Amino acid sequence: VVLSLAWRQPVNRSAEPASPFAEMSAVRYKGTAEAPDFSLPSLDGDPVTLSALRGQVVFLNFWATWCPPCREEMPSIERLHRELRIEGLAVLALDVGESPAVVARFVESFRLSFPVLLDAGSEVSRRYGISGLPTTVLVDRSGRVVGGAVGPRDWASPAGRGSLKRIDTKLHIYNLREASCHGAPPSRKHPPYL
Repeated sequence: VVLSLAWRQPVNRSAEPASPFAEMSAVRYKGTAEAPDFSLPSLDGDPVTLSALRGQVVFLNFWATWCPPCREEMPSIERLHRELRIEGLAVLALDVGESPAVVARFVESFRLSFPVLLDAGSEVSRRYGISGLPTTVLVDRSGRVVGGAVGPRDWASPAGRGSLKRIDTKLHIYNLREASCHGAPPSRKHPPYL
């Protein structure tokens, strides 16, 4: 089953000129569409199941080691994880189609501390309709897909953290510092579910 949210309408960005979602070139949705559940092995072999994270805001990032924009984005995701995990943000990085050895070298070189999952057969990526990397899917505490983005973002920037704050006001954003956001070009299309 492929997640299709094409029927969902994005929030009118003109009504929110200062929206962190707009600043991040991300898409935010109103309404409900449950995120497809999955269970994937982490690098250490333990399975991680999306539905077990209900009650947390979940940041799903689909990526690969060979993808330069993914490499660009990873340090900001690590900063975001370190800053907001105590507030209830769960970061899951789903590597698409690579071997555990290749992924482990990448994780070690970037010193990533969040769970990295192996979507070796790309099954979960297909279920989510992922057609480009990196793609981020944002899931609220109830397990609903509420937004996302295609292409690299500085998720640890004030606008990035503000986007997550808009999803859930229980994520307390501290120490906002000025940073530039470098989102995808406006011409880049979002996958059908965003």
